[in-house]
Amino acid sequence: MSCADETQPGVAAITEYLDALPYPAFRGGNCEPGSYYVVTNNYPSYQLDGSLEYDIRRDLTLAYDASFDERDYEDGALDLLALGEPPLEAVCAVKALAQWLATGLPLALAAPVASLMLGAPVAMVPVILLCALVGGLAFAFVGGLGAALTLGSRRGGVLIAVIVLPLFAPPVIFGGGALSQAASGMGGTSGLLLLCGWAAAAVALSPLAMAAACRNALD
Repeated sequence: MSCADETQPGVAAITEYLDALPYPAFRGGNCEPGSYYVVTNNYPSYQLDGSLEYDIRRDLTLAYDASFDERDYEDGALDLLALGEPPLEAVCAVKALAQWLATGLPLALAAPVASLMLGAPVAMVPVILLCALVGGLAFAFVGGLGAALTLGSRRGGVLIAVIVLPLFAPPVIFGGGALSQAASGMGGTSGLLLLCGWAAAAVALSPLAMAAACRNALD
């Protein structure tokens, strides 16, 4: 494309971004009149109308994609884990738990503070914290399952989104129901029990499925 022509799709948006940088872009953006350049449309990418494309599903699953690193699969580290003394199911459970401790727990602790800043009643803080803790733990194990199922595949992040996003619906519904009940003065016990039950099932069953997926990828 000719990036000197701002009437072409995407050029104006890129130019605005370069102008907004706190430092001068290389050679003013390196767009010379009459010259054409090959455009690599990486993520985040520009659509044909020049708007920026943002896929929240991709960002949601980036952390889960790191649960079972593709490099561990390629360099043989996963083989060593599978041949070690601890059962592979235990290794998968520890990986998912570590993922929750690194990402889910800090977010869960920040959720009550964010809710208070947005005007939530103080009485709802315990329910919000519990929903965030339990739901985040379940998300970590289900996300680890998606990461294990996509080992060795191309564009694993997209596949993780397809696999785990439908499984994210029940805890979101249960957690939202608990918060709605708490806001209306009903306590939110039933929603919390459903959320805890779903989380317990995810924690108990996901390591078994993760280990089976890893063994299948290694065979």
